[in-house]
Amino acid sequence: IKGVYNMKIGILTFHRALNYGAVLQAYALQEYLSSHGYETYVIDYVPPAMCKLFCSMKVAGLYNKLKRLVVNIIYLPHILLKIERRKLFWDFATNYLNLSSKVLYDSDLAGFDVFIMGSDQVWNVTFTGGIDRYHWGDFPVKQGVKKISYAASASENMDETFGNSCVIDLLNNFDAISVREEEVHALLLERIPNKRIEKVLDPTLMAGREYFDHLESKRIKIPKDYILVYQVLMSQNRAIQKFVANIAKKNDWEIIELPS
Repeated sequence: IKGVYNMKIGILTFHRALNYGAVLQAYALQEYLSSHGYETYVIDYVPPAMCKLFCSMKVAGLYNKLKRLVVNIIYLPHILLKIERRKLFWDFATNYLNLSSKVLYDSDLAGFDVFIMGSDQVWNVTFTGGIDRYHWGDFPVKQGVKKISYAASASENMDETFGNSCVIDLLNNFDAISVREEEVHALLLERIPNKRIEKVLDPTLMAGREYFDHLESKRIKIPKDYILVYQVLMSQNRAIQKFVANIAKKNDWEIIELPS
């Protein structure tokens, strides 16, 4: 699509996930495309499974309702933290992402010339509660509208997901496919041998630091140099902790760890 201007691009990704990598990759891809002259929007669609903050009480039977109530009470501190975190992440989306109108129906996607699915794990059926048709391009478009993936990922249940013939049919409808991980790349080359599949950089790496420098918060003052640590799963990986501690000690740096 290089060199084609007045083109309206819609990005379908996890822009409202409570995850730093998710929101920053959405921002990076948006800014990279915008800087090259394209009218770029992040499509404001969120898979229903990703909106849940607590166990739904909509279950049959008093016993099941009581079980759900107990679980919600036990996890209430975690739920309240997620609500607070969601506000912070959604404030970022509102302030820094060029969001489309809310997408509730197929008709809400009209007017785009290109749809880009990805980056991030948009093909991870665990996150989306099954095959999410919007992230798999399963929606009608006018003739000439392109559907492509950029750095799409699916790190869990890959064999199960891409072994589904319906999924392969959906991917065959893409005009271009690129993925982020070597494992997904190899698997798709095997499952879709007649289609060109590229392995590419995550948008945060493609864009480069100049796209992020101005996002630095002026409210946080850290008196000395530091190492920033972020683990998606807060399992306190000992190898990572030891590696970081050695670097920090050697350079007399602080260690600052972000919660996932």
